[in-house]
Amino acid sequence: MDANGKILVTGASGFIGGRIVEMLVSRGARVRVATSNPDHCGQLAGAPVEIVKADLRDHAALARAVEGCSTVFHVAYKFGGGGVDQRAINFDGTRALAEAAIQTGVRRFVHFSSIAAYGPPTTGDLNEAVSARPPTDIYSETKQKIDAMLRQMHKSRRLPAVILQPTIVYGPKGSMWTTQLIKQVKSRRVALPASGQGLCNAVYVDDVACAALLASERDAAIGESFLISAAAPVTWREFYEAYAQMSDGNPATALDDAQFDAEARRRYGRFRLLAKVRRRLEPRLVSASELASRLYLPDPGTRALYAARTIVHIDKAREKLGYAPSFDLARGMAETAVWAQNARLI
Repeated sequence: MDANGKILVTGASGFIGGRIVEMLVSRGARVRVATSNPDHCGQLAGAPVEIVKADLRDHAALARAVEGCSTVFHVAYKFGGGGVDQRAINFDGTRALAEAAIQTGVRRFVHFSSIAAYGPPTTGDLNEAVSARPPTDIYSETKQKIDAMLRQMHKSRRLPAVILQPTIVYGPKGSMWTTQLIKQVKSRRVALPASGQGLCNAVYVDDVACAALLASERDAAIGESFLISAAAPVTWREFYEAYAQMSDGNPATALDDAQFDAEARRRYGRFRLLAKVRRRLEPRLVSASELASRLYLPDPGTRALYAARTIVHIDKAREKLGYAPSFDLARGMAETAVWAQNARLI
């Protein structure tokens, strides 16, 4: 760890960014946190960190946040709003942050992308040499464009960028793949397509944070992209079962394709646009008790994710970062269960 300058972390009030800050502080690093709303940094209360206000839309504030920093971990991402706004805010904000990093001469710019940058999920092997597929959602499109922009800035202007592409990140304080799934299995039965045998490339948050620290230290990482996942995937049925067991929740219901299609047609009809509207209105048209008794059907995008048998390979991260994931599903879920109990989620 470079002791000659502060380390800037954007998105530190969030799941992954917050864990990176905790690890940096435990190593004695001098940390500056850039956040759009300091009131959301309650989890950092008492931690020896400097908190500055810097929204992705405020490029001048981002430039000030970088001043005096030797390393930047860019984890922040602005969700919500229209597609144009989401693309513009995140792309332009990341470019402004990278420009400031070039101007101030930072030694490392670690950017958090996502496996989503490779486009829609598909069955087969996935490594960094695989060409990205055309995106089908705003998030994937934005991540693809940001990654391409940072690679170009590295080639043309020597931005010391490292791009990390985590898979399904879970663990304490996680939202999408932890808290939401705990609530889901506690309230409803979830239908899993492909008989529950789709592959979930889950990775525990501590392994992701460790990969980020390695990316900030290894010179061989500069200019490279790295998929970050566990040593091997598990099935989505196993992933959901772990949450059901820790919370005494409902086990997932595995359906084959024909069964899933039949249930979707029965519930929402045969026509795609009408089905989309009916799915969106379902919580308003059905009582809470009736909704809870219904089988939850993942939307088409999530269904594709749950059905795909993608095998993510992390050989490049092992070789160039020295990345060695420490958590398999059993260990990661055991740690998650302790936190969930303390947080009174289970």
